[in-house]
Amino acid sequence: MGRISLLLIDKDYEYISSLSNYIAVNYSHLFTVSFVTPAQFKKNDYNKNTDILLTSREIHEDYPVNSGLVLFFSEDKNVTGYDSIYKFQHCDLLVKKIIDYYTSEKGPFSPINSGMCLCVGIYGPVFDTVNMTLGAGLAARSALKGRNILFFDSDGASVIKIIFKNSCNAFSNVLYRVKDGYPNIGTILDGVTCASDISGLFYLPRAESLLELDEISPEDYVKIVSSLKSLGSYDFIMVNMDSRLDKRNFAILNECDIIFVPFSNNKMETQRLETIKKELDLQEDKNGCRIQENMVPVQLGTDDTSCYPIGNSILGKEVVEFAPKETGSLVDLDYFRNELSHLSGFLDLLLKKYVFPKMEDLE
Repeated sequence: MGRISLLLIDKDYEYISSLSNYIAVNYSHLFTVSFVTPAQFKKNDYNKNTDILLTSREIHEDYPVNSGLVLFFSEDKNVTGYDSIYKFQHCDLLVKKIIDYYTSEKGPFSPINSGMCLCVGIYGPVFDTVNMTLGAGLAARSALKGRNILFFDSDGASVIKIIFKNSCNAFSNVLYRVKDGYPNIGTILDGVTCASDISGLFYLPRAESLLELDEISPEDYVKIVSSLKSLGSYDFIMVNMDSRLDKRNFAILNECDIIFVPFSNNKMETQRLETIKKELDLQEDKNGCRIQENMVPVQLGTDDTSCYPIGNSILGKEVVEFAPKETGSLVDLDYFRNELSHLSGFLDLLLKKYVFPKMEDLE
């Protein structure tokens, strides 16, 4: 179907001009957007057909437009109407509402693909909170550098409420539609994506119940990740995985362009890494994939006596040193934004050495 046409009509020229420009820059793969004031509408006898009209109820009564879907601005922050959108919320949240209303009313549409984006995974034998801290830290640092990043916790996003202070469980709607074979799932995913307090950092909300995730097949997870990559809305997607060895994680790993593997130099974790390598060898021989080629071992800093020798090989790759010791604190975005000084240098190193060059290769 391609892009959907969106017409904005409002008396506040500065507002609709800014909103239109923002949508044109950040959502050109979804919308062709135009705007007029009521005076311009009347003067130019504006009768162009449009897929979506977004205006106020008062203006719509005086200036009817031939539109497939009519949505209304509201200045009430707590508005609950099925066709009303709070006017002064974050632009990204406003657009998500438009997409949600449109897909609910008209069904899915196929956005214009503006190019595949990078998928960065976090997977390893350490505690899941450490994986989450590293993944969220990389995502936050990238966003603070002006990138658009989507954070996806594939093991249930139960900690999304802690990091992003959001109890929304809209991801259940995505899982329901994926199980039913809903087409164009990327549009649905884009519609439930939430904007964080850090500009440019977005995330998928959690599911209502972790048990819902057990009903999703590995193939469905591949569909979710590949759909996010094909949207082209982000510079890269950060996918956090738990430490399990299962078909779901192997399927997601196969979709990742870079996989950071955090580990500590203790006997249990090194033995687990050896087990992971053996399983990956089997999977790669069986399915013809090359997951290990994209893996970057990341050592968690402890002390000089317990560090794995830098430059030595593990998982068939050179070890990258992770100097900071405190890596397991799972807290909110204020930590990643204001108290990340002891990690920022290393996170920047990972981004500069591994992530940003691959992003450039895709451009």
